Amino acid sequence: MSAGFACAYIFLDYLSDTKFAHNDFAREFSERSLASVLFLFFAFVVWRTMKRMKSVEEKALERDRKYKTYISNSPDPIIVCDRTGKIVESNPAMESISGYTSDELHKMLIQNMWSKDSVKEGYSALAKMLTADALDVTLKFLKKCGAEYYLSCHAVRVAEDRFLVMCRDMTSYVLMDNHIRHIHNELKEKVEEELKKRHRQEHLIENQKKVADMSKLLSAIAHQWRQPLNILALYNIDLQDSYAAGELNDKYIEDYNRVVSSTIENMSGIIDDFRLFFAPDSPGKEFNIVSELTDVMNILHAQINYLGIDTRFLCKCSKRDQMCSSVLACPDCSYRDVYVKGEQDRFRHVILNLIYNCIDSINEKAVGTPRYRGKISVTAARSDGSIKVVVADNGTGIKGDIMDKVFEPYFTTKEEGKGAGIGLFMARAVIKEHMHGDIELRNTAEGASAELNLPVFSTTIQ
Repeated sequence: MSAGFACAYIFLDYLSDTKFAHNDFAREFSERSLASVLFLFFAFVVWRTMKRMKSVEEKALERDRKYKTYISNSPDPIIVCDRTGKIVESNPAMESISGYTSDELHKMLIQNMWSKDSVKEGYSALAKMLTADALDVTLKFLKKCGAEYYLSCHAVRVAEDRFLVMCRDMTSYVLMDNHIRHIHNELKEKVEEELKKRHRQEHLIENQKKVADMSKLLSAIAHQWRQPLNILALYNIDLQDSYAAGELNDKYIEDYNRVVSSTIENMSGIIDDFRLFFAPDSPGKEFNIVSELTDVMNILHAQINYLGIDTRFLCKCSKRDQMCSSVLACPDCSYRDVYVKGEQDRFRHVILNLIYNCIDSINEKAVGTPRYRGKISVTAARSDGSIKVVVADNGTGIKGDIMDKVFEPYFTTKEEGKGAGIGLFMARAVIKEHMHGDIELRNTAEGASAELNLPVFSTTIQ
């Protein structure tokens, strides 16, 4: 277009410079032609400009039409609001879910639609939208009828004072999540209640076992007291005979006091052992396992011997086996300072139960077996950060078909009234749950054994 205008101008300028220039007609013709060309040029420019403007306007209208079509046909609620939260546009989906008409929505602030539960979170999201130009948040809204619904809102800035808020109905998801949470909480409460019932049941079983153990220990104490009571009875008779014969003197009284005092002290010690055996300990207490084993063996020694059963307690320490009567009696015992963690009284009951199981097995085998003598051995050995305690006998052993059932509560092979079937159940609970160890029963060449593996809590051994 500029090139055409330039050519016309050059042509007219040529005419003015030639012979026609001196002709008035030619000059007038030249001037009129130039004006016509200029007019046509400017008319052409205006036409092209208007055509371009119309094209741009049509494209803008088409984009606006598509934009409104997309928003109107969107299945998800959409609104446009300003920085104050005033709603300036909305689509039918928003009108449908909220229950408000388009005119009603355009007179409202988005804040007016929030539930009271979401007001604080909503204002926080609105402030974030103004500063970050975008946000993602799920809020609780109220319909015109007052019903609650949930929208997940994604807002972006589309103009200086306009924000496009695209929403998605999350009501069913939120309600389902709340329902699942409610079910979870109910199940959690039921599980906690069942655990409490289980603990109460275990506590009841444990108390039943303690009563049974107390009966057995009373029998053991009776055997422990039999000899000292005989000694006191003999010395009492001898005192009367010596008085009648006039043989009482200072030396006799001194010997009498020494023996009687020693005997009474021994009986008192037995009572203390019995009392401590049932004394509850605080959970998680450290104790010397060898010391506990020797205490139990000393309490039961007289009763077991009375039954004609041989016993021994071997401590595999200092690279050799040695019989232990107490930790203090073995100054070179490398287990003097080896401790495990748990409850002493429960551990004592475990060992007591295992030994009485050995006694029952031996007594059962002794029936109809001539020249048979029962043996019970307790062995302690340390290995790789743990200590292993083995209680073994030469009794009947464990039948293969019941090996998998021996740890079940109330399972017993004894006659009715002679066993409740809770001893091994409680033993496993104590060793595994309270002392974080392991217990295993197995048959041996002579009878059966119970093997306890307990983690060493602390030691001073280098």
